[in-house]
Amino acid sequence: MEEGLRSTGEAAGEKVDTQEIKVSSSSLVAGIEMDTVLEHSLRGKEKMPEHSGGSNEELMDGSVSASRVEGKSNCSSSVVEMEKLLEDTSPSVEMARWKQRYIYRVPEFIKKMTNREAYQPQFVSLGPLHHGEPHLLPMEEHKRRAMLHMVNWTGKPLTEFVAAIEEVADELEAAYDGLDDRWRGVNRSSFVQMMVTDGCFLFELIKIQLSLLDDDTGYAANDPIFSRSSFDNFWPMMRNDMIVMENQIPLVVLERIIFAACSGTPPVSYLFPSGCLTHILLVAR
Repeated sequence: MEEGLRSTGEAAGEKVDTQEIKVSSSSLVAGIEMDTVLEHSLRGKEKMPEHSGGSNEELMDGSVSASRVEGKSNCSSSVVEMEKLLEDTSPSVEMARWKQRYIYRVPEFIKKMTNREAYQPQFVSLGPLHHGEPHLLPMEEHKRRAMLHMVNWTGKPLTEFVAAIEEVADELEAAYDGLDDRWRGVNRSSFVQMMVTDGCFLFELIKIQLSLLDDDTGYAANDPIFSRSSFDNFWPMMRNDMIVMENQIPLVVLERIIFAACSGTPPVSYLFPSGCLTHILLVAR
């Protein structure tokens, strides 16, 4: 029995020793493998070109230098632009610039403090500042009809009216404060067309209003806007829109249209020497 136990114990001891040897061998192999990996890694670093770090540094230095050059160039351009603007600070130049502009937008804070609708047309737009607003679009068709009526009774081709306004297009654009880019440059033709239409429309309104005793306005008796009965109903609303600050056209528009319509007629400015349409409205009332 004792011999059996000894044999079993010896066998167990041998088994443990064998496992320890295997573990030691595995650890030794793992250690050798790690040493090999480290050796390869070190060799790889030694084989890396010594100049690679220098190339990176040179690249970074080049980028920084390029950025500095670009920054100096932008700064120089800004200085040149600012120096050009200095020429516009003389009182005479500023006076001429501000004299060109005389149709302004009402500041937003004033609209908030008061009645916003008082500064906006409710029935018809004149000029570019409120042109195209949805609630004013129905009158665009009637403004075009008024223009065609005026061209018809004057006997002048429409092209003469357009040419007369094109000659002063720069002046008209300069008259407006904050004129949208959609009216400038390649879109100037739309701006000129709008000015011709609005100018002729105003002349038609004034013509009808000044002939109060004449039931024949030159339009159909059932015209929704320009017949005598319709006009009398709509005139108060149209007149109110015509004196809204942001709903103005320069007086030179009427001046050019009357020249195109009636050769030899003195300019409107001779009759109404100041700059806005409200002076004509005093007569039309």
